[in-house]
Amino acid sequence: MEYEERMYTITENTASLREKLSQTKQKITDLGQVNLMAVEQFAEEKDRYERQQASYNDTKQTLEKLVRVSEEIRTKSSEMFLDTYTKIRKNFHNMFRRLFTGGRAELRLVDPANVLTTGIEIYAQPPGKKLENISLLSGGEKTMTALALLFATYQVRPSPFCLLDEIDAALDDKNVASFVTALRAFANVSQYIVITHNRKTAVGASSAIGVTMEESGISKVIAIRLDEKTSNGELTFDDEDGFVEEDVPEEEGIVIPPRPPRREHNPDGTLKEATKPEDESPAEAENAASTGDAPVKEEMPLEAETPAEAEIVPSTEDAPVKEEVPPEAENAASTGDAPANEGEIPAEEGENPSQKQENPGEEQN
Repeated sequence: MEYEERMYTITENTASLREKLSQTKQKITDLGQVNLMAVEQFAEEKDRYERQQASYNDTKQTLEKLVRVSEEIRTKSSEMFLDTYTKIRKNFHNMFRRLFTGGRAELRLVDPANVLTTGIEIYAQPPGKKLENISLLSGGEKTMTALALLFATYQVRPSPFCLLDEIDAALDDKNVASFVTALRAFANVSQYIVITHNRKTAVGASSAIGVTMEESGISKVIAIRLDEKTSNGELTFDDEDGFVEEDVPEEEGIVIPPRPPRREHNPDGTLKEATKPEDESPAEAENAASTGDAPVKEEMPLEAETPAEAEIVPSTEDAPVKEEVPPEAENAASTGDAPANEGEIPAEEGENPSQKQENPGEEQN
């Protein structure tokens, strides 16, 4: 009773107990009343959360697909641009050499690391001058360089027709002859319409269309076939003797955006989710690790032990049978069971001799 009295004896100050009691009551009051609709509200909030989570997952998958498509478009566009750019770069150099009968010209990317957003600078070196930007050339040299770039582009991807307005205004007679020869050579690729006041340029055309005024205040359009025997496309630069095209070295520092990983399709044609191989690979790695470590080390000793065990087991089975038969016979004799003298009967029935040895003792006891 002394222990029980001491257990229920209050030794704390009454004021502190009242303060704790008031604090506990305040906490209970702050909890508020019991919400009897909590289960229904939880079900509604859960349903709303699941719907929003499904919408979020769909939006996330769509965003990933859009990012992948944009990466594929960026990579493919970069490859196509570089392929065309390399061809035009080589054609531009050789066309410049044809028009100027020498020299060299180059196209350079301003920012090779960003192929799709970079600018292109044009450098030219006419015969007898140094390599410089096109903005530092004279008017005639700028025109011939622009024509070389135009024809180099048409060699890669021509258009049905091309309109040239007073393009020969800044050219001298020699350059006009080179320009007309280039036009006639490219006549089988596109149809060129040239607006000009130069007689040599007009003479090189197969047809001429002009506006005249025979009477005052009345204009008239006249079309003339200058050379009916001329067929477009017969003259090409390949017919020129002694001209050898030169290869242009590849530009350094060009970076192509990497391609996204290849997408795999299911048998029904749908795309496989990217998370499946990621989830399966760690499990397969763990299974391979768990199956590859222990069995390899355990199988070797097991194989080494099995022959010894095979030799020991017969000896242990034979010895107990011969040694246990006399006790069983004695027990059987004491209980009055004569057939128990045969030790082969328990072995034929598949019973354990040790169990048989225990049972007679229990009966005797």
